[in-house]
Amino acid sequence: MESKTTIHTLLRGTEIHVPEYQRAYSWDSDMTSDSASISSKQVAVFLNDIMDYISFERKTHYYLGHFIFERRDDNGYNIIDGQQRLTTVEICISALLNRIEELNDQLNDDEIAIKEDILAIRKKRHFHTVAYDDSVFADYVVEAKPFDKEFISTLETESQRRILAAMSYFRTEFSKMEYEKLKSVMYAIADAACTTHVVSDKSEAVQMFIFQNARGKEPTKLEILKAKLMDYVHIYAEKEDERTNCLRQISDKFSEIYRSVSILERYHMDEDNILSCAYRIHKDNLSAYFTLDDIDKEMASSTAKIRLVMQLTDTIAHSFNAITAFVRLTETRKYEGMEELVALGYFSLALPFIVKSFAFSSEDKDRLSKALADIIARNSIIGTRAVLERRLVDVFSGVLSVDKVIDRIEWMKTTEDWWWAYWNNNAFKRAIDGEMWPSQSVKYILWRYENYLHRNGKGGYKSLSPEDLRTMTVEHIMPQTLPEGPDTGYDLFDGADSESRRMSYTNQLGNYILISASHNSSIGNGSFSEKRKTYCYGYQQREIQDMTSGRDSWTCADIDERRQKLVAFVLEDL
Repeated sequence: MESKTTIHTLLRGTEIHVPEYQRAYSWDSDMTSDSASISSKQVAVFLNDIMDYISFERKTHYYLGHFIFERRDDNGYNIIDGQQRLTTVEICISALLNRIEELNDQLNDDEIAIKEDILAIRKKRHFHTVAYDDSVFADYVVEAKPFDKEFISTLETESQRRILAAMSYFRTEFSKMEYEKLKSVMYAIADAACTTHVVSDKSEAVQMFIFQNARGKEPTKLEILKAKLMDYVHIYAEKEDERTNCLRQISDKFSEIYRSVSILERYHMDEDNILSCAYRIHKDNLSAYFTLDDIDKEMASSTAKIRLVMQLTDTIAHSFNAITAFVRLTETRKYEGMEELVALGYFSLALPFIVKSFAFSSEDKDRLSKALADIIARNSIIGTRAVLERRLVDVFSGVLSVDKVIDRIEWMKTTEDWWWAYWNNNAFKRAIDGEMWPSQSVKYILWRYENYLHRNGKGGYKSLSPEDLRTMTVEHIMPQTLPEGPDTGYDLFDGADSESRRMSYTNQLGNYILISASHNSSIGNGSFSEKRKTYCYGYQQREIQDMTSGRDSWTCADIDERRQKLVAFVLEDL
């Protein structure tokens, strides 16, 4: 492999693999990124950079950066650094050639050569992504089989979704271009310059990774920790067979970890939170906070360094696997407590408990999840500065008992002991009985209430899943800005403090209802009679219909009545 080459030459006659201990495809396109920041839409940036290069008609080759490889036993290469770029090159070239073939009904000799040299020749591919995504990559990138956006949503891993989203993005952009422009893009990528380095062993690969990422790149904590663990093995393993065996085990464990990461992304789970969870499991301390410096210090003081490396690796892998199994269990829709915990969206405190309860029955995990969801939701709603972890640290350490955790949480709901009373019913009632801004916590309360009404209703509406909650919004029944006109259906307020009194009612729990985002935008700040006609999509909306039967008004008395009902529900259910 030449140290200075082009993309075309790099891939021609070579077989490159993304090893399973590397992160799967993580680049976003416009259709996959939730962020408005262009920096988070790397696929779009990739294409925009190439289009800028073409527009300036530069005579030098477009530069695609440095790649680090490790030679495989089969004479192929593992890519150590640069796999996101190289994966995107493959996707882009495939979408581009597919578009050219659509326009011209066939490829010319140069285009066929680029396809065979960069993608595949007689089914022999030049690039393989991680094993669990590779069949999708082969079918829908290399062979360019058709698919639609609905199909993307059915894929197992988020990295598979990103691969096809990038393919879809490139196809859409290339459909807007004429043939000459497409040719310019094709040659810009195929002839793009790059530099390469082939490491001699895993030790050099680790050192190169750390060196590269000390020069302005931003790897995740998980990636840095993986490199550190492998580096520790190279430094402290006394025998070559021990070194080889440990590195293989770390590679295998991180293959499991990155597969879990690609699944957990679909559930909007943050890998840093899971890594912190693993560290708390490792230290058996709910108050422990993970930093890379702490790992270095623990390693320096340890008298059994290799054992520590392998124990920590096992704990991280087990934590990711346990949490993956947990969130998948919620998909069965059988366990209300688990769903309530996942719906919270901010339950990092519960993760170590989930991992420790991995071998427990589903029923016990459900009871534990319900208790944890209750106290974490209370903590968020009350907003105290008291540290909840410190009140649960003793029931976490050692052998976990579901009953002891639940008993502690239930006692905390009623105790008047000053150290523990921050989350009791009195504090909770004060927080929910007055003004509450339409936060994620309010949304969560209304979601819990909707499913409570479902469980106690006569049928007609389905319960809401945690994923359903993501698409819902909080609606002010009496709007913050009243509509114009004499007959709005809302109470009027007189006096100097009329506006503050009106807003105190507007922002009460009794004036909120959970509706879809599209429903919310369609009704705006209309009169109550107009809104009431649309309230027909859930138990809460039916409840508002029943409360105002025979009239077209929503009064302060109605808000008070519903607030009291909701407060009673919250104190009983949470």
